[in-house]
Amino acid sequence: MRMNNNIKALISLAILILALLVFLPLQPAVAGDIPTAVDGRILTRDKTGDTSDWVELARYNGYSLIVRKTVLPLGQVVFDNRNIDAYQISDVRNMVNNWFNRTLNSNAKLRDYTVKSNPLQEIGYFAVISNGFCLPTDTALKTGDDVAFLLSFGEAARYCSKQYATSTTSWVKSPDLAIKNFNKLDYPQGAELYMRDFWWLRSGGHNAGSTKSASSVGTHATQTMGSTVYASSSQAAYPYVRPALWVKSSIFLDGHTITGKLYPMAIDNLGVGQDFLDMHEVTVELRQTFLTPAPAALSTKAVLVNDDCLGSFTINNVPDGSYILYIKRAGYLTRAMKVTVKKDDPEIIELKSPDPAEKGIFNLWGGDYNDDLVIDTKDLMVVLALWGENVSYFDPYYEAACDFNSDGIIDIKDMMIVQELAGKTVWDYPGADDIDFFI
Repeated sequence: MRMNNNIKALISLAILILALLVFLPLQPAVAGDIPTAVDGRILTRDKTGDTSDWVELARYNGYSLIVRKTVLPLGQVVFDNRNIDAYQISDVRNMVNNWFNRTLNSNAKLRDYTVKSNPLQEIGYFAVISNGFCLPTDTALKTGDDVAFLLSFGEAARYCSKQYATSTTSWVKSPDLAIKNFNKLDYPQGAELYMRDFWWLRSGGHNAGSTKSASSVGTHATQTMGSTVYASSSQAAYPYVRPALWVKSSIFLDGHTITGKLYPMAIDNLGVGQDFLDMHEVTVELRQTFLTPAPAALSTKAVLVNDDCLGSFTINNVPDGSYILYIKRAGYLTRAMKVTVKKDDPEIIELKSPDPAEKGIFNLWGGDYNDDLVIDTKDLMVVLALWGENVSYFDPYYEAACDFNSDGIIDIKDMMIVQELAGKTVWDYPGADDIDFFI
C-alpha cells in the first residue's frame, strides 16, 4: 500500500535530515568527556609497521585509544624528583617521544592514522578515575612530541588494569573490560615476579616515603596502580614503558562498510511466499567495470526498510579503490555510478544520489524488460502482449520483468509505467553520465 501525502512528507523530511547529518563534521572533543571503554581489538604488526601488536582500549568520535602490547626496551627508567606534574619534565616522556619520532619506522603504517591529542593538559591524579582523559582531535600528525604518551591513572583504571587504588591502603577491582584488555598485553620477563606487571603512568603518584612523581600501574596479585612510585632509585629499573596513541579507528578495518537507500522494493508476497519476492529482488554490486560482475563479497541483496517500498543495502569490508555502483532489479533500467573508497574515509560510508531532488535515494526506473539499457517500444510491445493475455503470477507465461509494480498481474498499470518512462536510458540516471557501459 501507499502512505498518505502527510506521512510521505514526514519520511522525506526525516531522510533529508539524515542526509544533512552525514555531511556534518564529527563533533569536536569537549574537555571532561570520557571515551567509551571497549573489549579491544588487536591491531596486528602488519597493520602497524611496529615490532609489536597494539590493543584497542577505548573509542571516541571515530578514533581509538590504543596501547602497545609489549613494553619498550628502554632499560632503566628514572623520573625527575619533582612535583605532581613531573611527567611533563620526566625522562620517561622524553623516551616515549624519542621512540615515536626516531625509533618507530618513518614509514610505519601507524603514522598514517595517528592524531594530535592533549595528554599534557590531562595529566590526571593518583587514585582519581574521573579525570586524566586525553581526547583526540581531527589533526593528523605523523610525527611530533606527545603524539605518543603514557596512560593516566584514570585511563588505566577504566581501560586496562586488574585493580586500582582508591588510597595508599585501599583498592578495588577494575571494570571487566579493563581486566580483559590487560590480559591481552604481553608482560616483561626478567624482573621480580611481583614487579613484572608494573609500568609507568603519566599521572602524579603517591607513596609513603616517596616524593610525588608519576604513578605506575601494578596489577599482579597484591599490587595496585600507584602503590609504588619511584624517583631516582635503583628500583626504577623495574617499571616499564608502554606507550599509547590516539588513532583513526579505520586502521582496524580490512575495508569500509558501504550503505545506501533505493526505491522501489516489492513489499507484498501475494500470499505465495518468498519465491515471489525473490523474483523482484534488487541486487547491488561494487563492480570494477559495468559489464564485470562483482565477486560475492562485493555483492548484496537490498532489504526492505518500510512498507512504502523503500529499501537499503549494505556491503561490508570494501577495500580502498575505484568501483562502479551497480543496482539492478528485473525489468528496471540498471542504475550505475562511480564510487571511490579512500583510506581516510569514515568506517561507514553512506552513498547518496547526486541529484538533490532524490533526497539521497537511488530511484530506479521500470520499463526495461529486455535489459538493453533503454526503455522503448520493444519493452512496450512485450507488456502489451502479456496484458492482452491477462497474464498473472499463476500463469506459466508470467514475466516478473514486466510486472513493474510487483502486484502479480501484468496490466494497464505496468503499461502506463513504460509509457511514462519511454525514452529513458541508463545515461539519464544522475551520476551515470561519465560511465563507460560497454566495458
